[in-house]
Amino acid sequence: MATATTAANAWLNAAGRHPLLTAAEEVHLGALVRQWQDWEPTPAEAPPAVRRRGLRARNRIVSANLRLVAMCCDRYPRPPQVALEDALQAGTLGLCRAAEKFDPARGYRFSTYGFQWIRQAVTREVDNSGTIRIPSNVCATLRGTRYGTTTTEQIAAAELVWHGCISLDAPPPNTTDDPRPLGEVIEGGTLEVAQLAQAESVAEAWRAIEEADPDGAALLQLHHADAANVTELGRLEGVGPIKMRRRLEAATDRLRALPEVMVALAC
Repeated sequence: MATATTAANAWLNAAGRHPLLTAAEEVHLGALVRQWQDWEPTPAEAPPAVRRRGLRARNRIVSANLRLVAMCCDRYPRPPQVALEDALQAGTLGLCRAAEKFDPARGYRFSTYGFQWIRQAVTREVDNSGTIRIPSNVCATLRGTRYGTTTTEQIAAAELVWHGCISLDAPPPNTTDDPRPLGEVIEGGTLEVAQLAQAESVAEAWRAIEEADPDGAALLQLHHADAANVTELGRLEGVGPIKMRRRLEAATDRLRALPEVMVALAC
């Protein structure tokens, strides 16, 4: 693995010293973990003996499969701002989660199951390596633009994620009579005109949304303005989080086509 620091080399050397598990050992340790994780009502309320056995079994599975983390970090490219130590840490967290979710009764080896969790964790760490962290579902759309698997409509929607970010060296939005950079405008306290114009555009967009699709507007209001996640919205509507996410996406697609909304997004 290239460009490994001293700390990363120490981690890799320690990972290589743990012996691999046989198929029989994976089944035995996985059964102990499942007994702990499947305890009703929650694993935290399992008896101390069950919890200790499950925790030791999980740690044993994790230690024996740290090589998977190293292989995943070596296989997938990382931008310069993502340190190898950060990728290894994210992959290890994904490995711990895989060890807790693994069910040996399904008949496959842990390496097949665990690698997907590790890859997901490392990919999210790479995607969210910037200063502003964005939702994982939006990361997937942006990743599609990178590898050419995204439609034109998805690319346009992904670009809206960055619409709220503007450089302090750029002119303020919604103003044409003040050529000064945004940083100077904020310093001088003359941003009120731009703020009022933006607020008016947003108000017009919400009025159009409520007239065209009241149900969709209510969902989007709860999701964005009131910060309700898909799980909470699903409970209110009596559906699961996946179906609720699809409803939100459908409502967003319908409402984005409204002329008033396009004007507000362009401001």
